[in-house]
Amino acid sequence: MKSINEIKLNQLTKNRTYFASPDSWEDQVLYFLMTDRFSDGKEKRKTCLIARRILKMP
Repeated sequence: MKSINEIKLNQLTKNRTYFASPDSWEDQVLYFLMTDRFSDGKEKRKTCLIARRILKMP
């Protein structure tokens, strides 16, 4: 692993195009994706059980 002092930034950025950041991020739209890493594949069954509890069905 390299130290931050060993990284040559000018070599990494050579021959690349970059765009300036906006002055204000308030009006910018940011997208992100949140995955369900705890999925067990039984979501439909769980939804039915929760609905039954809410509706107090047997």
